[in-house]
Amino acid sequence: MAEYWSSVAFQLEHGYNMDLRARVALQMLERHGLVAGHVVREDGSQRAITDLQPLDVTISRIFDLAAAYVAEAEQRGLLKMPEQSPDQLAVEHGRIVGVQEDARFTAKTATLRK
Repeated sequence: MAEYWSSVAFQLEHGYNMDLRARVALQMLERHGLVAGHVVREDGSQRAITDLQPLDVTISRIFDLAAAYVAEAEQRGLLKMPEQSPDQLAVEHGRIVGVQEDARFTAKTATLRK
């Protein structure tokens, strides 16, 4: 099973790294985890009486869905492995950030000289 890790920008912004399956699961949990329910019984008018799913069932189902999603996306050829390793991406990102900081410093000092 291939691993698809977060970008360096994601890691810097959030302070942690997540595989694609974990990110998909987290997004599904954020959107649907609080309302996952199951039918307990029906009332006299055949209306469903529902209750929240147990937490362990909800979490397990979300991770199963995320894993199935990634497997299907792989099978369809919709996921592409990065061309650079995470270490190479970190070096490149650091280089870009350094260039951006240098440009800001140069612009700031040019403004001060006026």
